[in-house]
Amino acid sequence: IVHVPELWTELSDSYVTNLSQEELFALASLAQDIPRENIRSAVINQFYTTPQTNPNGDQVLILNYSAFRGLLQEVFGENQTLNTSDLRDRANAEAANIVVYNNTTTQGLATQTRDWLTSRSVTISAVGNMPEPDDSAVTVIRDYTGNPYTARYLAQLLGLPEDRIQVSSDGLTSADVMVVVGSDIQPLLSGQ
Repeated sequence: IVHVPELWTELSDSYVTNLSQEELFALASLAQDIPRENIRSAVINQFYTTPQTNPNGDQVLILNYSAFRGLLQEVFGENQTLNTSDLRDRANAEAANIVVYNNTTTQGLATQTRDWLTSRSVTISAVGNMPEPDDSAVTVIRDYTGNPYTARYLAQLLGLPEDRIQVSSDGLTSADVMVVVGSDIQPLLSGQ
């Protein structure tokens, strides 16, 4: 807080605000009283932007609004545990296009996973194989266009922890969400 006046002056051409320096100082003082566990943060990285060169030759980052929507929801949305029914309703409202890709050398695993999800009223638009399967033991869910409830619902159905949900922009699909199936899915599919 002691550096606020210095930062105010040094960075004055880097921001626009209608706050006075005194109001900013008061806000910074107030922020110190907020418990760390009540603060959520995120990074706007390459998954949320596309590099481009503008007409002046400047290199700029263009925000990918569809992917960024999910990040906004994660940071500013409700921080609550939702039951399966609530997640399903919110996932249905997102109307995400979902695909399943096999990341193992086990033939038919994506199709089996699609059939398992379809039997639970999840619509899968396509199945496929990862270009270079690495026989991953781990199933992950890739969210390409900001569908946090769809990703969380799929994770819950598949018994996956939420840290298996990844924001992605690898270009492997034009779908909104991809379930990348690893060998750990086999016990679930066989009812074990």
